[in-house]
Amino acid sequence: MASASVPTLKLNSGHTIPLLGLGTSGLSGNKATEATHSALDRGYRHIDTAVMYGNEEQIGKALGEQLKSGKVKREELFITTKLANTTPQHSEDGVVPAIKECLERLQVDYVDLVLIHWPVVTDHPTEKPGDLQPTISATWRGLEAAADQGLTRSIGLSNFSPQKIDEYFKDVRIKPSVNQVEVHPYFRNDRVYKYCRDHDIHVTAYAPMSSPATMKSQGNDVPNLLAGYDETIEEIAKRTGHTTSQVMLAWHIARGISAIPRSGSPEHQQENLDAAGVQLSKEDLQTLSSLKFQKRYFSGQGMGWGDDRPWKTYEDLWGEAPLA
Repeated sequence: MASASVPTLKLNSGHTIPLLGLGTSGLSGNKATEATHSALDRGYRHIDTAVMYGNEEQIGKALGEQLKSGKVKREELFITTKLANTTPQHSEDGVVPAIKECLERLQVDYVDLVLIHWPVVTDHPTEKPGDLQPTISATWRGLEAAADQGLTRSIGLSNFSPQKIDEYFKDVRIKPSVNQVEVHPYFRNDRVYKYCRDHDIHVTAYAPMSSPATMKSQGNDVPNLLAGYDETIEEIAKRTGHTTSQVMLAWHIARGISAIPRSGSPEHQQENLDAAGVQLSKEDLQTLSSLKFQKRYFSGQGMGWGDDRPWKTYEDLWGEAPLA
């Protein structure tokens, strides 16, 4: 159950997910612990992490302290983690032990959601595109076993295209509950959004307000929507008396997408959380859903695709050509 001010949606697993959460990618050490404490104190109940982020132990420190003190109850929280892109964590027999290690680091008896972080195994280079070892099907059977054992309440995906969901998940015993992908007004990701909506798979947005700092560090200088780049978003924010970030997060919530903005700042955390109470007009929502500039900020190069990856090109991974 989320903080009263944050709306929730029911997943196909029967469990509910708060539509605003704390993203923790890039938060490490004491910053991760402090950010988690701060977020929980302000009413966040959805915390998103991953093995790849290397901060489960630090987040778990805050979770353990908050739960022990009685400030929060376990049933109020929605905790997401993601498998690492390695053979040990993707093998059918390796998934359950990997999740048990996550639980130990997070200081909880179960998580609410475990995702396959990327449809890749990075320590098994292949020459043929799509030759994943272990296979996605094997990894999924491991996740189903983890759900059967009560280690996680829901299981899902991250960075999966409609083609890959069709290929790997048509006849599975437990259907994916979530697909976590990049979504923001400059990359609506409409194809994935509409596919998941039609197949009862919830979409969680990472980089929900874009992520220009991350992209610039990777040599990809893209528009910064939080710095007043888009005049349309700025106009809506000023006219409605909200901040740019609140407008963008309210747009996600109105579309039924959960958003997990990262912030280590208590002030920004509160600003983002307050977006749960922002109501935009149908006209403003339509305007935000019609911005002409569209570009994927996270291309996946070096992570999801590349010469030493199971997917060799952008098109191999995403099932579509890059947007200009």
